[in-house]
Amino acid sequence: TGMWRVCPECDEEGQWPIQIIHLDTILCGIHLLPCYGKGLLQLDLTYSNALDACDSYFINQFIDCQLFYFFTCLLSKVEKTKSFCTIY
Repeated sequence: TGMWRVCPECDEEGQWPIQIIHLDTILCGIHLLPCYGKGLLQLDLTYSNALDACDSYFINQFIDCQLFYFFTCLLSKVEKTKSFCTIY
């Protein structure tokens, strides 16, 4: 698909680490598309538990021109198989 796939970061105990980031370090918001895999979705899936429902997500880089440029031109120079993301 050419889309980047991201997974939540976990520590050695399988817990999500808590991190505080400065608001100036956020470049822009992104759309995450769940990688559903095989099987049925949960019937009780809502906006409040949707991020916990899947193990990985695709980043929708086609949402606007700026995000598309960022992922295709700038990040193409980065190694595409880092631990935090993989391109499919």
